[in-house]
Amino acid sequence: MSSFSASKYVRYKRVTSSFLDWLLRARGHRRHGSKHLQLEALHEVAEEVAAQPSTLTPALLKDFPKARAACQCAITLREHVAAFFADAEHGHQHFLGLLRSWLNTLKGVPIEPQQRQEDDGGTAVKLESAKFENYYEVLDVDEDFFPDEGTYVAEPTASKAFRVDRQRLLDEAFAEDMRLEVV
Repeated sequence: MSSFSASKYVRYKRVTSSFLDWLLRARGHRRHGSKHLQLEALHEVAEEVAAQPSTLTPALLKDFPKARAACQCAITLREHVAAFFADAEHGHQHFLGLLRSWLNTLKGVPIEPQQRQEDDGGTAVKLESAKFENYYEVLDVDEDFFPDEGTYVAEPTASKAFRVDRQRLLDEAFAEDMRLEVV
């Protein structure tokens, strides 16, 4: 079994949050439709950004290289998480597929030199990012997406110490996740 640290999980959650926040802000900039959407619908946003990156706000354009790098980092870290939690393979692979799809779509967008920021740009960025402080609120997840949620069965071959360590690891990771900062 591969080694896994809580800090790796926390980093994964942060970079995923950062990328999804950017994608949701890009969606909000383009059209102000419903505040709820399916994860798969974010592919349309990535396609729109790839087709017309010049329509993004200066703040979104400035953050684009970071968002794309965050997506790549999220893929790498998600692969490590999926290797450790093999019992939840399907969910990890599904989300990995979505991340890879978004990254492949956005790879075609050229990264331009940083544009000059105007004085009031900081205020606009704060207002824009405050709109999506918790991106989980805007995502609709199918009821059966996590069919075995709440029914964790420990591996029978795992030692008692491992079971305790795994539970402690999950508790620490989710406790840190609750204090996520929006980047």
